[in-house]
Amino acid sequence: MSLTVQVVGGPTINVAKELAVEAYDKIDISIESGKDISVEVQPSEGKRISFLLIKSSIYSDANKNTKLSYGIDDAGKIDLDQPHFYLGSGVVSLLGSDPKILKFNFKNGSENKPENKAELEILVGRDATP
Repeated sequence: MSLTVQVVGGPTINVAKELAVEAYDKIDISIESGKDISVEVQPSEGKRISFLLIKSSIYSDANKNTKLSYGIDDAGKIDLDQPHFYLGSGVVSLLGSDPKILKFNFKNGSENKPENKAELEILVGRDATP
């Protein structure tokens, strides 16, 4: 796993660390404005996720009246205002529990325009055995 974070006009930090996972899934899915979708990110419940990355073509933006959020079950919704990257079981636990299913909600006006469909990319690394 490698990650680079750069602040424009400021520092750059590179992180490179070996992270062993037994399985990974890459999920590409679309969500239309006004819709909810559920995405299975692991086949069974349990503390198995080592990392979770969620990226979108559109993000929540209060200035544009755009709202893209996700959550686990009926727990509080998390605004997807930038790409979200959970690395390590400690930070994954901030979601409340290891998610089996993430529920996404998207609202961006009522017209049928390309910007009313968000393209999501989800990458999850996990243990495959109990």
